[in-house]
Amino acid sequence: MNGVLTFKGTIPLGNPDSARSSFLSVTARGALVDGNFATVFKDTKLNTTAGISVEWNFRLWDNQKVTDGQQASDAVQQMTYNNILRNTTIQHYSDEFKAIDGKVAGLRQQIQVSQQQKALKEALAASALKKLSDTSVTAADKDKAATEYQTLQTDIPKIDKSTIKMNNQIDSMSVLKANVDAVWLYRNQQVQLTNDKNDKIQAALTLMDYTFNWFTLIAGAGKKDYYIFDKSLPFGQQLQNPNLPTFQLGLAFNTYKQNDLKGRAWQLSIGALRSKDNNIDLLQTEEISQEASFKNAAGDTTRKAAKKFNAYTDPGKIKSYQQWSVYANYYWLFNGGNTAIHFFPTLYKPDNQTGYMDTGVGVLFSFKDSKNLTAKLNLEAYLIVGDAFNNLGKSPHFGDSNEFGVRATVPFNRLFK
Repeated sequence: MNGVLTFKGTIPLGNPDSARSSFLSVTARGALVDGNFATVFKDTKLNTTAGISVEWNFRLWDNQKVTDGQQASDAVQQMTYNNILRNTTIQHYSDEFKAIDGKVAGLRQQIQVSQQQKALKEALAASALKKLSDTSVTAADKDKAATEYQTLQTDIPKIDKSTIKMNNQIDSMSVLKANVDAVWLYRNQQVQLTNDKNDKIQAALTLMDYTFNWFTLIAGAGKKDYYIFDKSLPFGQQLQNPNLPTFQLGLAFNTYKQNDLKGRAWQLSIGALRSKDNNIDLLQTEEISQEASFKNAAGDTTRKAAKKFNAYTDPGKIKSYQQWSVYANYYWLFNGGNTAIHFFPTLYKPDNQTGYMDTGVGVLFSFKDSKNLTAKLNLEAYLIVGDAFNNLGKSPHFGDSNEFGVRATVPFNRLFK
């Protein structure tokens, strides 16, 4: 029986919306390597592996999207209009900015004319007021002078108010003119507003087809801790607990394609690894019991303490080596992404030894939140046929090297909520 516990965390590097964005994943993994199911439920020393790996996922080009033709055409037309409107607005503002000097000169000329008008009206008002106190002026002329004086007294404050308003306009334009970055800031503001509008239009498009490609650089290290028993050695050396430091370095190409009209998608990863390992995964273990006896002083009572080990009893078959491996992971997703078929063959070629291939197939079920459609739990039932073509000549019986199991994946955001 084999068991694996894995923790994996992923963080974005840079802007996730950029065509050159990348993601860094760190994986910690512990595994039980054993061929005997019963020993898992006993107080037995078992064989284990542990390690940590880092994956850098990066893109070299942008995503490829295919949308509904008529809808895309309408969207392009609307975005083109938005861009034209943006450019027109920016040009109009720029022209207005350049015309400030002329406007200020015009306002100052208007102020000068207004002051001349005010001086004239003040002179007329003084003349009318003089007539009112002149005894030689007839009553009719005094009435006329009184009316004229009232009108002039109303007009003069209006001229003052207009002059203040024009002076304020001149001050505002002078401040604006002094801000040399005003046009640039306004331009950036309009560009951002237009980009936001266009982003909303693109987000509303019905996505028919979507392709996403990326590469993965892989590096990892770990160790295998296991027990061996060699009955041909002296008693004190028969049971040993060696451990093997391991490493892996590799590169993978990944592609993901989604078709929303058919509700299907597929993902393919093809990679190559250079690693250090041994072949204990291909060997069987036996339970070894080591007992110690204790007698009382009279010698008529004996107690025994036993310690059990799951050990490889033919150490000569254990080989440590460096190897190349080429692997593929293919997922075919359907049922709205809730179900997938998983095919994952791996070809191993140890240095100076016979190569072999493991072939795996699985069925994955994703249980999602009905509100936000995020996965709460993923379960995969799988079968791995070890040494599928019996290149190692280990056994002529199909199924002797097979592994059947279930993988359960819980997202961190669910695990720690």
